[in-house]
Amino acid sequence: MNENIKIDNHQLTTFRIPIKADKISFARWPHEFLQAYQRTKENNQELIILGQGSNVLFLEDFNGEIVVNQYQGIHLTCTQEHFVLQVNSGVTIDELIAYCHRFKIYGLENLASIPSSIGTAAIGNIGAYGVEFEKFVDKVILLDLERGEKITLTHEQLQFSYRSSILKTEYNKGYAVLTVVLKIAKNYQPVLTYYPLTELDKEQVTAKQIQELVVKTRKAKLPDFNQYGNGGSFFVNPIISSIEYQVLKERFNLQGIILNQEQVKLSAGWLIENTGLKGFSFRGAQVSPQHALVLTNREKATGMDIANLAAIVKTKVFEKFGVQLTPEIRFIAKNGEVDASLYLEHLHHN
Repeated sequence: MNENIKIDNHQLTTFRIPIKADKISFARWPHEFLQAYQRTKENNQELIILGQGSNVLFLEDFNGEIVVNQYQGIHLTCTQEHFVLQVNSGVTIDELIAYCHRFKIYGLENLASIPSSIGTAAIGNIGAYGVEFEKFVDKVILLDLERGEKITLTHEQLQFSYRSSILKTEYNKGYAVLTVVLKIAKNYQPVLTYYPLTELDKEQVTAKQIQELVVKTRKAKLPDFNQYGNGGSFFVNPIISSIEYQVLKERFNLQGIILNQEQVKLSAGWLIENTGLKGFSFRGAQVSPQHALVLTNREKATGMDIANLAAIVKTKVFEKFGVQLTPEIRFIAKNGEVDASLYLEHLHHN
């Protein structure tokens, strides 16, 4: 265990807020997750495993141990129709895309520049520009930290849904994601359903061109977390009924994405912007002037500043549109993870 490596604790999450914990350690091998778990169990404390720290907000000092996942490694095999990649959970999305391109494996480009480890990508089913991570996941290998045993969950058992999976609910404590097994089709079919990718010629476009356009678009739309700390999209795009959508469309002329006959997905960013909150600040936290779905650490914000701003945003959107926003970000309090939606409700009522 490499707990004595010096690290700037601002860098542990992309909010760039200083984090204090009883212990911060690094896991490069599976047994180091087990060692950390045993320490926290003996001390009656919680264990938090971080990847790139892009979906986590620490509300206060943490009474437990933080383990930074640095479990690296990619193993490639093939079937007749697929590339099969066993990717260890500390590998980042961009590292994986670079590896794939060296072997002419294409399909992940729409996810480029998302600051996520592979473990986190599977847990939260990350997605962008028409592609969700679950599309590629064949199975996930977990480590049961209590028993020291490996467990394999198939794609069906993982119960993927929009920005979620069973890993986020039933396996969020006492388990570590070790390896994600991906199956990527050899017959590459680019996904160009979201603007600006719709402007590309499907017959001529290369994977590299898609990646470059995605990276360019993200840089233009989203604030750089090294300049203004943020966790990317703070809220999940809400899904409402078709009946609710027709009422809102008539009142506010909003546009949604029709998922099926009964459900429509709305843009959380549009809802926030149209409450007039784009650029709104609370202490050191701000709704980004670049993209209203991003809450930023504008000037030495605390975790509580960010949370209070999120509570204001959630309340204002509900008051105007009657739509509940659900945080995509995990909230960590002093004794462990708390339900982010309930926490914001508590802040609103206080």
